[in-house]
Amino acid sequence: MTYVVTDECIDCGFCIPECPIDAIKQIADRVVIRPSVCIDDGACVSVCPVDAIFKLEKVPKDQQDAIAFNAEQTKT
Repeated sequence: MTYVVTDECIDCGFCIPECPIDAIKQIADRVVIRPSVCIDDGACVSVCPVDAIFKLEKVPKDQQDAIAFNAEQTKT
């Protein structure tokens, strides 16, 4: 399972240094998590000041578009 950054992200970047494997990527006005890289350790969740990071299966219904957005924005 992976984590997803939702639209609530305020582009603070607090989560980026917490990720032990660099699965979090900065984009224009927010951050996203690379689902193919995330090891599901959850270190990013506790530092998010706006609670914008969720386990994939726990993403709120009104934020489901964030799942595809994270995947699309992190294709390499």
